[in-house]
Amino acid sequence: MADAREAAPQKRLDGKVLLVTGAARRIGRSIALRLAEQGAQVAIHYGRSKAEAEQTAAECGGRVFQANLGSVAEIQKLFADVHSAYGRLDGLVNNAAVHREMKILDVTEDDWDSIHSINLKSVFFCSQAAVRLMMSSGGGKIVNISSLARISHRVARQSA
Repeated sequence: MADAREAAPQKRLDGKVLLVTGAARRIGRSIALRLAEQGAQVAIHYGRSKAEAEQTAAECGGRVFQANLGSVAEIQKLFADVHSAYGRLDGLVNNAAVHREMKILDVTEDDWDSIHSINLKSVFFCSQAAVRLMMSSGGGKIVNISSLARISHRVARQSA
């Protein structure tokens, strides 16, 4: 059976500037490396993993940008910095996410707000900032990565 990449020809991304959030590790890193293989100039975003982001950037020829995506002000600065560095933006991959393994009864309001600030709010505000830049560059694409992570709790019955 042929590899899926062999079955369908890939469109080259030569000259395209793409920002990948959460690109220092795991899925984001793999996405950044694959985009670079296709000719894209990749802006590598990270939150806390500077050394890993620099390693990813070194492997794909990208540039590193740090931002706390829980802050709209930092998101706006991130996109301004990317625009300053590249002069354009052709695409965004919203990949950054946080996950905390905890029991449902232990989740506090602060936990809830922190998780959703990165996993939901940042996707909207990064997309908004990207659209503003892409409109001035002739358009672009946004890809949102999501997860099926869940919170579960087994409710034990009490005997009378």
